[in-house]
Amino acid sequence: MPTNLFQHITTSNDIHLLCDKQYLPATANYTLLVTKGWTDIEYNHALYHLTPQMVLFGRFAAELVILALSPDWQCNIIINPTSQMDETIYSCLQVEKEWHKKIQFLHAHPVLTISSSVREHMQQYYNILLSHTDPDNIYHQRIQYLLCQSAVFELLSWIDEQMRCAPADTPTSDRKQQLMLEFMRLLKETKGKERNVGWYAEQMCITTKYLQSICRTTVQATPTEIIDKVAMAEIKAMLSNTNKSVKEIASEMHFSSASSFCKYFHRLTGMSALSFREQR
Repeated sequence: MPTNLFQHITTSNDIHLLCDKQYLPATANYTLLVTKGWTDIEYNHALYHLTPQMVLFGRFAAELVILALSPDWQCNIIINPTSQMDETIYSCLQVEKEWHKKIQFLHAHPVLTISSSVREHMQQYYNILLSHTDPDNIYHQRIQYLLCQSAVFELLSWIDEQMRCAPADTPTSDRKQQLMLEFMRLLKETKGKERNVGWYAEQMCITTKYLQSICRTTVQATPTEIIDKVAMAEIKAMLSNTNKSVKEIASEMHFSSASSFCKYFHRLTGMSALSFREQR
């Protein structure tokens, strides 16, 4: 996946694109808004009947099978690179203590029936996206990023209302989900400065193997991948929004040396920290 956060946001009206495994890496995310007609799909081994005012918040890593489409079917699709979605989620993390509960809700409920106002707002974002599609225009790229971020915030805001209106005794998660929330709470506190999986397991009074199992079954990722995403989001924010040197950032993020920091950044992004800063 390209490392430029603002590039390669794709818009489409073709649901069949989401079944094309060759189109984008499995790490890409997408939001499908039904605007007309209906479709029957199998997503992640569950059956859904999608009609207008429904949203599918999906991932290419999950299996999608289209079982039937109405003749008048229409939809709007926004495909996001994982790096862009990570930045959006991390921005939530900085302003809201329990953002991760909403992400867990989305994983558990990939198909949502949203309100008319949320649908209208998402449609507006999509229409503006269609008018800013010049791949060589850095301003169009950033507008696309902000619009996609706004669409995700719109969904999270709606989910927040649904969760607050739910009965107090409604069970929200099992033990693994509760432990996953605790892992994310610790990550929020450390901001990726602690990258040893064993340290987190010890804080949670569980084994490293069990933490790995929790992450695989709840968010389909390893603890290391999750830690790296949070750490990289923090590092990129410092590179983009501060004048701190690479050495200062390496020290703040608890790397043993600037050299080890540079190797870590290059391994995860395919580019140097200075190159990333220059392109921003």
